[in-house]
Amino acid sequence: MSRPNWRVSLAVIGSAALLLTGMQAVAAKTPPAQHVPASGVINACYQKNQGMLRLLVGSKTCRPSEVPISWNMQGIQGPAGPVGATGPAGPVGPMGATGPAGPAGPQGVPGITGLAGLTCPTGQSVTGFTMAGALVCSGTTPPPTCSSTTLTNSITGVKDTDFAQHWPGGIVTLGTATCNVTLQRPSGSILLIGTLGDAWQITGKTGFGAATLTVNQPSCNSPAAIPNVTANRPSCSSAYVGILGGSLSTASVSIAAS
Repeated sequence: MSRPNWRVSLAVIGSAALLLTGMQAVAAKTPPAQHVPASGVINACYQKNQGMLRLLVGSKTCRPSEVPISWNMQGIQGPAGPVGATGPAGPVGPMGATGPAGPAGPQGVPGITGLAGLTCPTGQSVTGFTMAGALVCSGTTPPPTCSSTTLTNSITGVKDTDFAQHWPGGIVTLGTATCNVTLQRPSGSILLIGTLGDAWQITGKTGFGAATLTVNQPSCNSPAAIPNVTANRPSCSSAYVGILGGSLSTASVSIAAS
């Protein structure tokens, strides 16, 4: 009994293989709907005596001389294969479209320009600025930012002849870059008294709220010369520096700044 069954099995397997090979040729002539069951199972009949395999279509059944057989159109899923190697990086994609521009920010407050050369009236100082770029001046003395100190300066007469000398004049700034006093020095003959010539004068200050000028008596180094200070101008009654004696005279001041 076992040998016929073994032969039948081999014949079935061989016929199934022939059937699958021939199905491609049949599919080219027959519409796919006749050979592809919706269930995914192929039914057929094996002829026991002659070993022929017949495909069942629709509701047909096997004949008494045939053995019904069937198989799935899709086999059992096999195990997953190994992970493949990482492929090379693809090219960089194109840049996306530029988004819409955001709203513009508010305009800033206008700056202060055009201040070069502007000054306040005599006796006033800058205390601020207007939005239009003009100076705000005030006669109020700004608060001091520098420590109180005493500044000094001196000058020496310049010889013109044996009987004449003059003060050198000029403007000097005493102190530091942030704490200073600007001083005008006398000029002209040392014989001129008071308003007949110019005098020591404070013309400006930085960092100080006040600056008080003290003019010292000049050192008149001519024979019998008498020193004098009138309206902050130093003078000597004689300017002689000839062969009979005498030397150049000097003058000095001190400034109390606070």
